[in-house]
Amino acid sequence: MRRESAQGESAAPDIDALQAKLFFLVSRYSFRPSPAIADRVIAQLNALGRHPCIELLPAQQRVYASLMNLWRSRAAAAS
Repeated sequence: MRRESAQGESAAPDIDALQAKLFFLVSRYSFRPSPAIADRVIAQLNALGRHPCIELLPAQQRVYASLMNLWRSRAAAAS
């Protein structure tokens, strides 16, 4: 879900929606590992790491960056 900005422009998606999608993808990967799902996990982690509100949470930003590296190696190993 996206929030509307003051000028009616589409703002960044809610962090909770991004995290929910990440959890779904990780769960899906656990049942059916595939490079495509791993790539989607990486994209989701990237979206979370680049979210404007994450700048206020540097520890969380570091976790997302670390997890992206882990999932990149997982995606490479699965292909």
